[in-house]
Amino acid sequence: MTAFHRCLGAAALVAALGLAGCASRIAPLGPPKQGYHQHYSNSLAGNSTIEFAVPGKAGQTLTVTMMTDANMFFDVIAPGMAQPLFVGGAEGREFSAVLYIDGAYTLRIYMLGVDAESGKTGNFVLEAILTDPPLM
Repeated sequence: MTAFHRCLGAAALVAALGLAGCASRIAPLGPPKQGYHQHYSNSLAGNSTIEFAVPGKAGQTLTVTMMTDANMFFDVIAPGMAQPLFVGGAEGREFSAVLYIDGAYTLRIYMLGVDAESGKTGNFVLEAILTDPPLM
């Protein structure tokens, strides 16, 4: 069994327990004092998009990774910005950066190429982690 299928199995278990049944319901995976750690799992078809908001603060590090069974990617959009600061379709499925402004960072998930044009349905698991800067 691949790591992707293990993650999908875990996501299915969480969904079955009613903790993450749809894109708009998000369940925290740890106490706030340990930082922000979320798993988003869902499916996406064709040219559709799904967006999630991550509440970041300047100085925190945001790390996002995606596992998918389709030609699917994510963008990261800073608060108040129109253009993404990370474009997954060009840069891949892993992102990590120190945030420069407080606010909700948007993670936009989408499909590209033949998968999008043919209306294929794909599954994904997206992990978003926010870590505070080290104390000095």
